[in-house]
Amino acid sequence: MLQRDPSKDYKTADDSGIHVEYVNAVYDTLMKAPNEVPKEVLKAVINSLLKDRKPHTKDDLRAYLILLQNPQFSTLSTYVIFAHLLRQVAALSDHDHHFLVHWIKLLERDRFKGILERLHNFIACRLFPPKPEDLPPLAKCSWWIPCATKVMALLNAANNLAQPPLVAHTDFYNSTLDHLDLMAEYYAWQNPSSHAGFSFCQYPFILSIAAKRSVLQKDSEQQMIIQARKSLVAKVQRRQLPDVGMLFLNLTIRRAHIVSDSLNEVARKQHDLKKKLKVVFAGEPGLDMGGLTKEWFLLLLRKIFHQDYGMFTYDKRAGVHWFSLTPCENYQEFNLVGVLMGLAVYNSINLDVRFPTVCYRKLLSPAVVPFNNPRATVGIVSVTLDDLKILMPDTARGLQDLLEYDGDVEDDFGLTFEVSQAEFGQMKAAALKPGGENLSVTNDNREEYVPLYCEWVMNRAVYQQFAAFYHGFHSVCASNALIVSLGFIGCHPLDRKMCCM
Repeated sequence: MLQRDPSKDYKTADDSGIHVEYVNAVYDTLMKAPNEVPKEVLKAVINSLLKDRKPHTKDDLRAYLILLQNPQFSTLSTYVIFAHLLRQVAALSDHDHHFLVHWIKLLERDRFKGILERLHNFIACRLFPPKPEDLPPLAKCSWWIPCATKVMALLNAANNLAQPPLVAHTDFYNSTLDHLDLMAEYYAWQNPSSHAGFSFCQYPFILSIAAKRSVLQKDSEQQMIIQARKSLVAKVQRRQLPDVGMLFLNLTIRRAHIVSDSLNEVARKQHDLKKKLKVVFAGEPGLDMGGLTKEWFLLLLRKIFHQDYGMFTYDKRAGVHWFSLTPCENYQEFNLVGVLMGLAVYNSINLDVRFPTVCYRKLLSPAVVPFNNPRATVGIVSVTLDDLKILMPDTARGLQDLLEYDGDVEDDFGLTFEVSQAEFGQMKAAALKPGGENLSVTNDNREEYVPLYCEWVMNRAVYQQFAAFYHGFHSVCASNALIVSLGFIGCHPLDRKMCCM
């Protein structure tokens, strides 16, 4: 099943050396063979697994990859053998995993999906066996699910590396997990010493949107209760009479000064941001049963996100907002928007605002706010032209045309390594690299120009704006539940929270 071309080096991550067509043919034939043949194959698999030589050679890794593709592991009767295979693959070194991941990304889509589906079924059947008597007692094989999930993580890594991805990220969701006690999983993740060190929250790619939303919402409710209890205890300790209002984040807003009042209220009540939100409009009767809070969000965001306000741009084709590339003198309002987004997520309020996926990666860079170093760099991520396609499709199309252009780029495009932007009413140039204003874009260097342009749009030009937004958001949503919720970049539960469904 291995290729033996002497002119090739099969010790690299770029080529597994596996004869793909031959492997496919063997497995296709195996499934059609008489019953005795598959049994003999399984015996051979058992014998090979029992040897488990260490250290592992590249041929051992190839053997593991070939065995993972075995369609026989789709049936319950083979799960004991399959489990031992998964345990050995999961226990490989990081160096060996690196090779496996790069080889897995080279698989045909159907073969990749076959492995993924078998892992999903294996996890589902171990959690909720159709016939418990057909499997060993859970107490004796508690390692089955952690090993299967770790192997699935290798497939997830491979899928992220493949261009385009082999499957949609939603194919990694296991809806069976929606029926677990998700908060127990979450607490197990936060306290690994008391739960054998495994929790599905360690692998957020496997959790569905519903599961992530549930964890985030329940964690928010828990934090609200904790904050309210702290306020109550503090009042009692000071021998003051507790009141109901102290249990909430109470904002009093004048409609005519909605932005400035919101800024002042949020700044004044930083220590109450994790309490349940209640909004009152000054001079208007009525209790906030949720409607006034939603109205406040609607009016405030409608004003801030309007293009005439100058803080955000909106691309109609992409349907997403992005931070204005123009510098400003005061970034407090970007901090306020971050707080608003955090409050919306924290209070389970859907907003009619959409950001591109790169925004969520930036919110996790780093995932834990560096409070001990306020000047630490935040929100800087690796970006590509694919990210820009989601954000500014027309601009990305122009850059793609630049890359594919057959003529003379320097003469026909007349570009240099700089961009122009409006700054306080005047057009100013920004160099994409030192000396960029004097460096023409040519056929030879255009592949350097495009990534630098993407970096400028999504990192450099918006750094101050996003940093303020980042700190505002995390002032409300600094919790491990957020890391779980945003742990897989793609279709985000956070994006679902921010956008009306």
